[in-house]
Amino acid sequence: MPWAEQLESGRWRAVYRDGAGRKKSAGTFPRKTDAVSAAHKAALSNQPASSAMKWGDWEPQWHETRTVEKSTRVTEESKLRVHVRPRWGNVPLGQITRDDVQRWVVELGIPKVDGGKGLSPSTVQKLYRLLSGSLRAAVNAELIARNPCSDISLPRIGPTPDRFLEADEVEAVRAPLDAADRFVMDVLVGTGLRWGEAVGLHWEHVDLARTVISVEWAYSRETGEMKPPKDHQRRSVPIGDALAAELSRRVEDSGWGVPAPLPYREGRRVRSGLVLAHSDSRPPDGSNFSKRFEAACRVAWVGKGKARRTVGHVRVHDLRHTYASRLLRAGVSLEQVSKLLGHASLLTTQRYAHLAQAQWNQVRDALN
Repeated sequence: MPWAEQLESGRWRAVYRDGAGRKKSAGTFPRKTDAVSAAHKAALSNQPASSAMKWGDWEPQWHETRTVEKSTRVTEESKLRVHVRPRWGNVPLGQITRDDVQRWVVELGIPKVDGGKGLSPSTVQKLYRLLSGSLRAAVNAELIARNPCSDISLPRIGPTPDRFLEADEVEAVRAPLDAADRFVMDVLVGTGLRWGEAVGLHWEHVDLARTVISVEWAYSRETGEMKPPKDHQRRSVPIGDALAAELSRRVEDSGWGVPAPLPYREGRRVRSGLVLAHSDSRPPDGSNFSKRFEAACRVAWVGKGKARRTVGHVRVHDLRHTYASRLLRAGVSLEQVSKLLGHASLLTTQRYAHLAQAQWNQVRDALN
């Protein structure tokens, strides 16, 4: 980004970087505004011809160099279409400045004139990362000298306390559900699997003799295919006796079923059907289950007398938090819980650290 430096004489030197990143001067001026203007003009005139390529023309080439999941591309497409392309599609790469990017980031979070809300901090950060990634690739391709997305002030994401269900809440939510939905909920609470992993669980990966399941597949709603689990974290997860008994009854009644009529990534094949399969052997609809589950939460009540209260809003993903909270409260180490959840980093699991209450027993003893 061109700028101005004040000299001892009080005058201002116009400064910019050429296509090779070298610092250059465009002369001195009595006023800072004149120096900055001259620096901008000099920077534009000294950009390599390739920097005149518009961002919209560079975007398809950038996509060709990316190594991301197909499902990630699908979820990113709407963000690019609605927020990124309209702003940057016709702007030459060499004319995108840090100030422009900072202004765009701020504007994304501002409420709209028609009354619409500004975007959330997390969404703004995702949009910023898309633009920054494309321009970082442009630097690597030697189309521009520097990434104008550096040193951008991003909106902070506020704390979002995890919601997890107590034992009585779990039973209260199960009550309004039908048998099929109860089974789905039991699998989620009893394994801590992500939705796609639970839906991608096959009978051949359920070891009832050892009461262990293997996480080998995850269903992608975006692409309609079976793929390896997130971060390729294939893992084994022990299950409790109650869930094992329920799984045993179901496999005795219906058998292993047939493989789902879906594409399977990496050329691998399966020999059995899905544990949570519908009658047509396909995965259940996550959106419909979520609506039924949230409706059950709204009508579920716990407690007695003045302590009686509604369970309230709970997401399906919060059942994963419920699983983690149960283990940590029972004394299972944070490291072990991290492995069972399939987290690539222990830092991700640190969000649950406050639930490991055993460490406070010594404090309670002292206070008592």
